[in-house]
Amino acid sequence: MAKKYHLFEVYGIELEYMLVNKNTFKVAPQVDELLTKKAGKLTSDIDNGDIAWSNELVAHV
Repeated sequence: MAKKYHLFEVYGIELEYMLVNKNTFKVAPQVDELLTKKAGKLTSDIDNGDIAWSNELVAHV
């Protein structure tokens, strides 16, 4: 039988931010460059301790 979870025992929080140019406030699509720098290659996910980064950010932020 599958384990029954208590309320809020299994959930995640997703925060989305965008990078913007500090002078124009226009979106600066550079997140893929940051992920590549962190991982050493472009990858779909990066584990960073308790927080995971996803290239989903690159797709729509």
